[in-house]
Amino acid sequence: MQRDLDQINQLANDSYRKTKTEPVEPVEQVDPVVSQTSKTNSIDHFKSSFLNRYNPERTEEKAIELSIKAAVQHNSLYSKSASNDDRKVIRHVWAEALRIISEKYKSEEVSDEIYVADIIELKDLMNNQFSDYFMSETHPKFNYDPGFRISHSQKSIGVYLKHLWCLGEIKAPPQCPVDAIILKVAGLKYPNTKWTHINSIDEHLLQVEILSKMAGDLPLPEWELKSFSTS
Repeated sequence: MQRDLDQINQLANDSYRKTKTEPVEPVEQVDPVVSQTSKTNSIDHFKSSFLNRYNPERTEEKAIELSIKAAVQHNSLYSKSASNDDRKVIRHVWAEALRIISEKYKSEEVSDEIYVADIIELKDLMNNQFSDYFMSETHPKFNYDPGFRISHSQKSIGVYLKHLWCLGEIKAPPQCPVDAIILKVAGLKYPNTKWTHINSIDEHLLQVEILSKMAGDLPLPEWELKSFSTS
C-alpha cells in the first residue's frame, strides 16, 4: 500500500513539475470584427437575408406564389377575357410544372443546357394548354409578343429555384433570374435593362452572358444573390 502511495505521489509531483516548466501554448485570439465580417459576407448570410425579406415563413408554397407573381409583374400575359377562375387554373398548372422541373435539381447539379431546355419546355407547355387565355396580339404599347414568353418562363423558374436553393432544398442552379434590377447592377442602362419583351432564348442568353461576365469567378447564382440583396 505504501509503495502504491509513493508511486501516486511521484506521478503527481512529476505532473506538477511538468506544468511548471513546459510553456503553455498561447490561445489564438479571434478578432471579433473580422469574424463578424466573415459571417456577413458568407453565402448563408445572404440566403437568410433574402428569405427574411421575401419568404419569412420559409415555405415552398410562398416560393411558388412569389415566382409566378414576379413573372407577370409589369409583364402582360392574360387576355382581357380570361376570368379570375381561368387565371386560378392557369396558376395551378404553372405551379405544378415548376415543381416537376425542380425535382431534378434536388439530386444533381444541372447543366446550363438542361436549364435552358426547362425554360423552353415550360413556355411551350403553357402556350399549348392556355393560349386561348393569353394575349393573342402584340401589346399595343410595349410591343410584346403575344402568349407565354421566354421572359415569363425564365423569371418564374429562376425565382422559384432561387427560393428552393436558399431554403436548402436543392443544389445551386446554373443560372439566376434575369430582370431589370440585376441588369442595372451589371452596368446596363435603359432600354438595355428591359427583359419582359424577350421571347427568344438566344436574346435571353445574351443577357445571361453579360451577368456571367460581371460575376467573374463567382457562380452566377451567388453573385446575383449578393448583388440583388445589396442593390
